Amino acid sequence: MIGAAITGGLGLLGGLFGGIKAAKQRKKAQRALNEEKTYNENLFNKEYYSDPLERSDSAALLRNLRKELKERSKSSAATAAVIGATPEAVLADKEAGNKIISDTMSNLGAMNAQYKDNVMNRYLNQRQNLYNQQQQINGQNAQSWTNFMQNGLGTAINSAGSIDVSILNPVGVTAKQIADHKASSFANAQNTMQNLTKNWSIPNN
Repeated sequence: MIGAAITGGLGLLGGLFGGIKAAKQRKKAQRALNEEKTYNENLFNKEYYSDPLERSDSAALLRNLRKELKERSKSSAATAAVIGATPEAVLADKEAGNKIISDTMSNLGAMNAQYKDNVMNRYLNQRQNLYNQQQQINGQNAQSWTNFMQNGLGTAINSAGSIDVSILNPVGVTAKQIADHKASSFANAQNTMQNLTKNWSIPNN
């Protein structure tokens, strides 16, 4: 009888210590996940709302624009010095320069729209991935408590049954009566476990 009681107690303690160790690991994983969530949010805000003119691709496009306009200006000046600059030629040159600027800015806008789409898609994919990881940790939390209750109570119930046998056998109780008593005890313990696990709130972090 004493041995059965010790076994039951050790079963509960073993489940408790195992649950504590697993909980520490999950807490560590939760901290790392929280850090990744924060990093993902900060990276998205930095990239999505950044000044498009400060990006390297935009800066390169503007450098090319300035270079092209400068070369065109030199060419126009050289032509005007040789053959003269009529009002029509000056107007045509300005219109050509304006078109270059307009096309460049249009390309810049398209590049920025594509850039933002890529940033948003990457952010949403990563957020979904982080959500899946969070659900996995939540499931592990719930499953850990359930396993602890089942294993610990199962050990205690079996031990209690052994104690019952040692107590009831000497007074002439039949094997069937002992079996019925054990089944009833197990059912009651299961109900208790289910009520406890329903009312427990498993922390997310």
